This record gives sequence, structure tokens and C-alpha cells, in this order.
Amino acid sequence: MTRFKELARIQAAIKRREKGRGHRMKNGVRLFVFLIVVVVIRTEAQDEVPRIEVGVQYSAINILSSRVGCSGCKVYNHGVGGRFIANFNRALSFECEVDFFPDEGVGASDVEGGRVTAAFFGPKGGYRTRRVGVFGKIRPGFQTYGKVITSVASINPLQFTFGRRVNFALDMGGVAEYYATNRIALRFDIGDTRIRFGSRFTHFWGNNLQFATGLVFRF
Repeated sequence: MTRFKELARIQAAIKRREKGRGHRMKNGVRLFVFLIVVVVIRTEAQDEVPRIEVGVQYSAINILSSRVGCSGCKVYNHGVGGRFIANFNRALSFECEVDFFPDEGVGASDVEGGRVTAAFFGPKGGYRTRRVGVFGKIRPGFQTYGKVITSVASINPLQFTFGRRVNFALDMGGVAEYYATNRIALRFDIGDTRIRFGSRFTHFWGNNLQFATGLVFRF
């Protein structure tokens, strides 16, 4: 009988040990699944595209601008701007951008003169990873000169009336973005700003190389 009692005690101890191992195994599986869920949620949160972005930038455009000895020459005007971006998903966004170029040149004609302002509104589409994005853009908008000749005020002496000229414009080009953090990105733009220059006497399309670089704050 003593042997049978000892055997029963050993079997009971083995069952308790196996039961403990089973509990530890189940707890280990639960912990593993929990960690996987946490990692997935964290990854999705990191990869989620912010719905709203706001940016500031430096911009340069090669555009008609009167200089000493050259009326209506094409030169690079340098300026600053800002943008607002609404992201629909990882591939498609809608953007609003305004740039101001403070150099007013040294003269004017009935087509150009004064400080330049440009604004564009339209889609940006492409591909992005967690760290970089490459996109194309096509955005209609307008470009203005702040001081063009609008009429002749006097013949003798010769005097002119000046005013603002607003031209239709179309910005087409490419965009590269680097997502330094979840909240800050670096952006680089290059493209052709097509402008329909005009006055009372003439209208024509002009191609104007434009590039920009700046910071984007993501919310």
C-alpha cells in the first residue's frame, strides 16, 4: 500500500507540474499575441498619413522682370511662401499654395512690372513609403504683377498709370518629400509654371521654371 501511495503522490506531482507548464505556456502565448498586437498598432500609427499639413518654403521662379538695360528680361525672382495640404489617403492630396516675390525690378511695361505674387490650388498624387514620397502635381491658379502700365496718363510730359495685372497660371511638376519624423517633413518641388501673360494689346503663354524647398509640419 505504501508503494501505491508513493506512486499516486508522484503522479499527482507530475500532473501539477504539467498543469503549471500549461498555464505558463498559455500565459506565454497570450503575452506573445499581446506584443504582436501592440507592434501592429504602433506600426499602423506610425505609417498613418496625417490628414492636415502646413508648410513654409523658399521659392525661385524664372520670370519676366524689367532690369537696367533690359525691359522684360527673364530673371530669377526669389521669394517665400506657405502651403496648406489635405491628404485624402497615402497617394492623393489637395494643396493650396501662395508665394510672394518681393523684388519689384527697376521698370515696367504693359505686361510686367512690380512685385510678383502667385497662388495655386490643385491635386498632388504619387507614392510614399514610411520615410520618402514621390509625387506629380498639376495645379491651376493665378500670378500677378503689382505695378504694370495700364494706360497713358499724359503725352507731354509722358506719364503712365500703373496698376495690378492678374494672369492665369498652371503649375505642373514633381515633388519629393522626406519624412524626418512623424510631425516634420522636408519638401522639394520643381516644375514649369505656365503663365498666360497679357495686356490690352497682346496675350501669350510663357514657360517659367520654378523650384522650391521648405519644411512641412504634419498634424
